Amino acid sequence: MKIRKIQKTTDDFKALADFLIYNFGQEHNMGKLGANQGQNIPKGALWVTKCIEHGAWIAEEDGKIIGSIGIYKTTPWYSDTEYYTDGWFYVLPEHRLSKVGSSLLGMARIYAEEQEKPLVVNIFNMDDTENKIKALQKMGLKLIGATFMAGD
Repeated sequence: MKIRKIQKTTDDFKALADFLIYNFGQEHNMGKLGANQGQNIPKGALWVTKCIEHGAWIAEEDGKIIGSIGIYKTTPWYSDTEYYTDGWFYVLPEHRLSKVGSSLLGMARIYAEEQEKPLVVNIFNMDDTENKIKALQKMGLKLIGATFMAGD
């Protein structure tokens, strides 16, 4: 497995966009908010571009993307304190018990630390949240809240 930062090239953008659309997009389950409910490709392209500008990495194996994380800088509405958060953090199901996720997250953490900013990672998926929380905690992150949804 090789981890590398996404470059601002057409080839990298297309490979990452395809990976997210055909993998993350098909699996992301949040009812009506899920990426599997239909995708706004122009909006998604802007989102991916924003994360590439700030920081995005892929894990590759035999030339195939098996995982990716993209982060961007933001601030809470009540503060001017900047932090990085994930635009996505996705690993193919068959690689989730390997070191792919922790390696990708490690790159994002190092980058945020170099910029002297906190990193906030979210779980926006209704499947297997308890195990995802445990995995993030094993990777050294602390639970600071939760996301809840009413409706479908």
